[in-house]
Amino acid sequence: LPADMVGDYFYGETVGRVVRRLRPVKIEGLTQLRNVYPLSEFIRSTDPLFRPVDMTTAPDGTMYITDMYRGIIQESQWSGPGTYLRQRIEQYQLDKIVRHGRIWRLTYDGMERRTEQPRMHDETTAELVRHLGDPNGWWRDTAQQLIILRQDKSVVPELQRLARSSSNQLERIHALWTLDGLMATDAALIRELLKDPDPQIRLQAIRASETLYKAGDRSLADDVRALSTDPDVEVVMQVLMTLNHLKVPDVKELASSLLETNKAGGVQTVAKVIATTGVNVGRGGGLEMTRSLSPADLEVVERGQQAYREVCFACHGETGLGETVPGETQMRAPALAASPRVLGHPEYVIKVLLHGLNGPLGGQTYTDVMVPMGMQSDEWIAAVASYIRNDFGNSASIVRPEDVARVRAATADRAEMWTEETLTASIPRQVVTDATWQYSASHNPGIAYYATGIQPWESGVRQAPGVWWQVELPQPTRITEIQFESNPAEVNEQPITPGMPSRSVFGGGTPDPSTIGYPRGYRVEVSNDGSSWRSVAEGQGTGSTTTIRFDPVEAKFVRLSATEAGDDLPPLSILRLRLFAPGQ
Repeated sequence: LPADMVGDYFYGETVGRVVRRLRPVKIEGLTQLRNVYPLSEFIRSTDPLFRPVDMTTAPDGTMYITDMYRGIIQESQWSGPGTYLRQRIEQYQLDKIVRHGRIWRLTYDGMERRTEQPRMHDETTAELVRHLGDPNGWWRDTAQQLIILRQDKSVVPELQRLARSSSNQLERIHALWTLDGLMATDAALIRELLKDPDPQIRLQAIRASETLYKAGDRSLADDVRALSTDPDVEVVMQVLMTLNHLKVPDVKELASSLLETNKAGGVQTVAKVIATTGVNVGRGGGLEMTRSLSPADLEVVERGQQAYREVCFACHGETGLGETVPGETQMRAPALAASPRVLGHPEYVIKVLLHGLNGPLGGQTYTDVMVPMGMQSDEWIAAVASYIRNDFGNSASIVRPEDVARVRAATADRAEMWTEETLTASIPRQVVTDATWQYSASHNPGIAYYATGIQPWESGVRQAPGVWWQVELPQPTRITEIQFESNPAEVNEQPITPGMPSRSVFGGGTPDPSTIGYPRGYRVEVSNDGSSWRSVAEGQGTGSTTTIRFDPVEAKFVRLSATEAGDDLPPLSILRLRLFAPGQ
């Protein structure tokens, strides 16, 4: 593609059926995106099915435009029952025009496409490193991704050399972030790059310092703060944003001082926001919720926040990033923010709170141990667990007092703290979903496989006995738990075929609980031949997340059936379904 397109931004407006070309223009650090074709567009289509959803740089140097080519592209709050749009959709049967997607290739007359075909899966990691300097972004990005997925640290010295001294700016940046992905960035390299003559390299080094800061090297905050007088506006803006993101205590004071000393538009914009609002640091701070909770669940989380402020902050930090030993760099306890252990199965947090944790964790040692909190009530344990799973940018299911009571009873004989090995072995393990799983259902069987993904399987008819969903595993597997979520769902007995949209009644904000398709009554049955079934669990769902636990059982078929009926019940809705095997 021609050189004048480099750096431009292309995006599809799927309702208006256009592809817009925007050119970034920076003024005092503030970026504006301006239409290259005022009062017109790069591509316009009168075809009502043209839905350009993605623009991609291709390996051959051309641009691929992914066209969903679909009857409707918006639903839910825009086309609910009784709306004008829903009437037009049904009149023209637009919801049936699906699975016709296509890819357009944009070329430029007079320029030949690149003929070299990538063979990266066959290349060594050292050979992949050479692609980080390629002029084509697809080659750079794909090589970086594969290096990180391999976790081959043999290339770390070469990546460090490229980050320091390559003459190609993009290659230096890719090398730096590949090191970050390999967890091989060190403070000495970051400090060196923070003083680099290239402002873009300084800016990237500031961002990369965040990983090391979160891992415990708090001294880097001073190095970053020193760049607040940098001559480059974007570097100063990044200093403010990074210190604000890391919740460095004096960031508001720094922002206030820069309002007086740096009059660049970008600095003024960022500094004003941080100085007047910024982050709430410390035990007086507010919740960093990433999702909406019901009033009852929010009350649980707020009780957990109060307990955390009284007890837990001393080791785990007021911002969930862990606390260092005064005067040293070693961490007292691990970070809770973005922790896969905290966000994993809720039994992990419950067991740690009940019985404590000792020894190395994730290959790192800490000066303090997690002392047992089992003397606290089930309600206290549930509140603290719910809080740390839903603050600091985390988002996970709420822990109930009955969950704590069950785990407390099951581990009542435990007399010592957990270690990472013993704790991990005891936690239920998710059964990995793969293409060999077979799905069926009483209604809408063609989309039964949706249930394990992010789009829901919906029965379409109201919940009642005879409505069921089923999975067949490739071989009998020990399972002990089922978890899934449910969306709002509307009654529509017209079959849904793969590719058609779900029929959500969610209109924005917090949905009406009566519309959420969780099972008002359920029965879980298992079988090894698909003919002879036995019941292992019965109960009622309570909200958008349903967890069903039962004694470990060997099963090849698992079926979830509705057991309650009612003229006011929504259809059954299942998404993000996971099966768990018992721990040791």
